[in-house]
Amino acid sequence: MRNGKEFYQVNIVIPRNQVTASLQQINAAMEQRRMNILDLTWTLDGLGKEIGQLAPERTAAESFAAEAVRMAKQRDPKVEELCKW
Repeated sequence: MRNGKEFYQVNIVIPRNQVTASLQQINAAMEQRRMNILDLTWTLDGLGKEIGQLAPERTAAESFAAEAVRMAKQRDPKVEELCKW
């Protein structure tokens, strides 16, 4: 008796073939999870490389956009006169 509570020991006998089948199921599940992790790791690696390749393109696009905004803010009287209907 511990801390006022009684404890009972129960011995359970499980047939060896049942244990083997359970272990095989666990091993199969672990192998499937390992394959999933490898697939996801491969995908993450590929995405990381793609992001690295797209970063310079983003910088160039932002530069072009900033130039377009700058040009849009400038007013050229000659162009405005030619664009009047």
